[in-house]
Amino acid sequence: MAAFSPCRASVILVLLQIFGFSCSLRRTADSGLETLSPPLDVELETLNCTAVAVRWRVPRRHVTAVLGYRVFLTEVSNDSPAGTPITRNVPVRIDMLKGVPWDGLAEFSTEVSSLKNNTQYHVTIAAYGWAGEGRASMPRGITPASHVKCEIFMDHPPFLLD
Repeated sequence: MAAFSPCRASVILVLLQIFGFSCSLRRTADSGLETLSPPLDVELETLNCTAVAVRWRVPRRHVTAVLGYRVFLTEVSNDSPAGTPITRNVPVRIDMLKGVPWDGLAEFSTEVSSLKNNTQYHVTIAAYGWAGEGRASMPRGITPASHVKCEIFMDHPPFLLD
């Protein structure tokens, strides 16, 4: 994979502006470049014993172009993080930008599978761009369905009529 150069970043910024996405880069006095804003209205849904759905809205404005989002799921044991976080990248594609209102209404979602059933996870989401990774959302907790609930369905599949 080729390195991501400032020239490529400039091309992406121009394309984003053509499609109506306003972006500017501001400097802060203490830290240099200002970070990307965290996503809004994070929603979590248990899909089954080993999968969850994660949905969020894009903030009204970012201070720089967003190239995508990273969703982090961290297993929790005794109210402490346990193990390595599971990371899901959700890139922003150019076709997503055309005709999408980037005024706090644009929504993103992803599904994460292969989780441990009946195990608590903390979920955070952070935008990333050519300037780096933004602030993460506040952690939200979710637990995939218990193994018992999954076994009930597996032991009693729906009846088929002849």
